[in-house]
Amino acid sequence: MRHTFLASIASLVIAGGLAPAAHAAAMITSTFDTGAEGWKFGSPDFRNQTPDWDPATQSLTKSSGVAAWGYLASDAYLGDKSDYIGGTFSFDFASATLDPRYLNRPFLVLHGANNKTIYADWGPTPTRDLSRFTFDLTAANFYKGTTTEVAGPVSTAEFAAIMSNLKVIEIFADWSGNVDSTRLDNVAMAANTGVPEPATWALMIMGFGLTGALIRQRRGVLARA
Repeated sequence: MRHTFLASIASLVIAGGLAPAAHAAAMITSTFDTGAEGWKFGSPDFRNQTPDWDPATQSLTKSSGVAAWGYLASDAYLGDKSDYIGGTFSFDFASATLDPRYLNRPFLVLHGANNKTIYADWGPTPTRDLSRFTFDLTAANFYKGTTTEVAGPVSTAEFAAIMSNLKVIEIFADWSGNVDSTRLDNVAMAANTGVPEPATWALMIMGFGLTGALIRQRRGVLARA
């Protein structure tokens, strides 16, 4: 029946528009309750060090004097993470050694295929107390260049390409010219919360429109009866 078919279509369209994306609740976490959980320390080219685990605080610590080294995410955070574009990357961090000359540094570094590297915009810097830091995973919040020089912005396409094949995620741990003693805890990589995109809104509006047309049509039939 036409009415039944249209009603089914309307229901499917509305349901499809209202249903959250499968990745909306996706989150990867590392709380380090029992150990390093696959995390490393070093650089993209030298990933053979394991950070120390502090059982008293259930967090990772490391003392290092090597420039531009940091905490390297476990394999759970790598690979195709396109669903996390528009999401966030958060962690608790502290550094016992701070140098004002090192304040302009990228806290988060993403390495993709073909040695493509982008850096989080300079801004938040660590303190001696464990503090929470959150970065939006969007192209607008990253730049191309080095840890000390900005060469240019990152395009949406470039950001998507890196997120689709993440090779290394580094939380920067070089905040002075001396040996840095740092602490890392409670890492979380969260997907987009699932705010409807324009195409989803269009589907929902079409579904509501079909439902309204069916209601008006049914009222007309009842009035003639």
